[in-house]
Amino acid sequence: MSHTFKFGFGGEDIDDDPIEQDDEHPIPEPTTEVPTSRKGKEVAASTQVELLKYGLGETALSQLPSTISYNIIQVPTSKGAYIELGRREYFDIRTQWLAERPMDPDAPLAFPSVTHDVVPEVYEGGLKTWEGSFDLACYLSTHLGLFLDFMLGCGTALPSLTLLYHLLSTPPVENPPRRTFVFGDLNPAVIDLATLPNLVLTYATQRGLIPLNPGDLDIDPSLVSSFKHALEERNIDLQAVVGSWCSDYASLALWDTLPGRVLILAAETIYSPSSTCAFTKTVMDIIRRSNKRGEAVQALVAAKKVYFGVGGGVDEFLKELDERGGKGTLVWETGEKARGVTRCIVETKSKDHSFLKTEV
Repeated sequence: MSHTFKFGFGGEDIDDDPIEQDDEHPIPEPTTEVPTSRKGKEVAASTQVELLKYGLGETALSQLPSTISYNIIQVPTSKGAYIELGRREYFDIRTQWLAERPMDPDAPLAFPSVTHDVVPEVYEGGLKTWEGSFDLACYLSTHLGLFLDFMLGCGTALPSLTLLYHLLSTPPVENPPRRTFVFGDLNPAVIDLATLPNLVLTYATQRGLIPLNPGDLDIDPSLVSSFKHALEERNIDLQAVVGSWCSDYASLALWDTLPGRVLILAAETIYSPSSTCAFTKTVMDIIRRSNKRGEAVQALVAAKKVYFGVGGGVDEFLKELDERGGKGTLVWETGEKARGVTRCIVETKSKDHSFLKTEV
């Protein structure tokens, strides 16, 4: 039986006010200790969820619900302004889940309860938006560049939504370079219920199709068609990889993608020693395989400085990187006035320079 624990954010996730989240919701210790089998670095093969890669195109879009309830998150830019991103409401996700999935306690993914933020190796918190995800979105909003984007442990995918918003704001050009988003999560249900709806909501907010306040978006054929057209004229490809981080993850994620610059994004993925080990190995595998294809690779990982009670954190991640031949650099952290646990963004890369650039 999988043990569960809760990180202790206020409310269902960062809905209340993501910009001031660290002031309002300090992070207490988890309510349940990670089991002894999780304290070691290697995850048993029996816990692995089989890998699957697929496109988020016609078939996936056709399975969206007829209506999505959403709220708005403001992500600041370097110019002192904000971009508004639509994000599906947690209660709406839960409603669809309960309507479509059997109430089976032995199902591979039971809907998370208010007392369980994470069920290790079963559900990794992907239906909620975490503080690190917002931090990374803010950082990316001021650092733009061409990329092949891997969002590992994507969940609600706020960092990638920020990049997609900027791409959709750029007028299409003749023969645009291909830009591929690869969204990775343990659970296909997270991709279906959170990631893909949020991609459509990002398009709707960028185009001014919905009011910038909480409401409902009707998913009709004309909206889906215009969303697909906007992606096609900018040569944007959306893909998903579901399953556990393992030795085959990098090769599957890079399969059927064109060589180019690779940007790996992740948030709150290093909360325990075992998750840190599996995640770091996956990142380094992607870097090495991309290097063989002549690609520059940059990874940005947002996390707490320390996850009390579960053993993960930035220092553990930096140590793991070093043991695997990588090197991490702290590129951002919360200021001295911020209350609660310090939050950071760590960068690791394959070249001597970053290809993201500061927006002017």
